[in-house]
Amino acid sequence: MHPSDSKASGKAKIQPPSSVSKGLSTSKPAAKCDSAQIQSFKFEVSGKVQGVFFRKYTQKTAKQLGLVGWVMNTEHGTVVGEAQGDATKLTELERWLGSTGSPRSRIDALQVWDRQDLARTSLPDFAVRA
Repeated sequence: MHPSDSKASGKAKIQPPSSVSKGLSTSKPAAKCDSAQIQSFKFEVSGKVQGVFFRKYTQKTAKQLGLVGWVMNTEHGTVVGEAQGDATKLTELERWLGSTGSPRSRIDALQVWDRQDLARTSLPDFAVRA
């Protein structure tokens, strides 16, 4: 079942994409600063992204950037997730998702949507969901 299907079992409906980007820097996160602009976005990555440790590398990269969120495989061969944290670090993750991924992955498309400003993050860490 595609995550945007309205009959998904008790899960929030994922909205259509709005952007695609590429690239990543590796500077330390600023998400813990009170003055940082905290945001979130949802994403879906298509290509060869299952069976190539894409979720694990996404989790590792997000944690290195000081972000929280989640990532999971879909039944139709893509990876979806949500990320929250410093807006600058989210942009870095977005670039990584669209161009780098795990060493054995092939990224055909990145869709990002539902970008929002947040007062604070609402998730405790960055999790790989089953």
